Amino acid sequence: MSRAAVFLDRDGVLNVAPKGDWVRRVEGFHWLPGAKESVRRLNDAGFVVALVTNQSGIGRGLISQADVDAIHEKMVHDLAEIGARLDGIFICPHEPTAGCHCRKPKPGLFEQSVTALDIDVSKSVMVGDSATDMTAARSAGVGVLLAVRSGLAPADEISAWQPAPDAVFDDLAGAVDWILGDRDGL
Repeated sequence: MSRAAVFLDRDGVLNVAPKGDWVRRVEGFHWLPGAKESVRRLNDAGFVVALVTNQSGIGRGLISQADVDAIHEKMVHDLAEIGARLDGIFICPHEPTAGCHCRKPKPGLFEQSVTALDIDVSKSVMVGDSATDMTAARSAGVGVLLAVRSGLAPADEISAWQPAPDAVFDDLAGAVDWILGDRDGL
């Protein structure tokens, strides 16, 4: 029986997104306030939590796969310390011109996670900080699109995204409050 999931982008949703750059090493990864606790709340509520993230720095030769893996290992460790978890981590390592199916705004990362984690996308939620997050999620059939302003997109830009998010929040904690308060509606 397929389960409801909350798909999360990484940079700007879970951690501070460096302007004009990538998180290149573990030392550059910094959790956004309340993000770890928000993941735990989703876990406790019974949602599958899947990370879906473009990491084109790998394809561009700016960061190694080993460094991205180390960052994700730190995330998993930090979450485990507070009783939280990511049920799956799905990344696109390709540069934008590679033409792959996994790079958002294409739906490949969602399709991978649905297969691996037995997810019902129609009952699921995407929390992202970019128009590409919204486009990929909608293309994959994700039922609810939520945007957060904790990334780099200015508020006036978010209002112009197509597809438009169903709701916009300051951060992941605000989005999770909405998800958990309106869970019957999902």
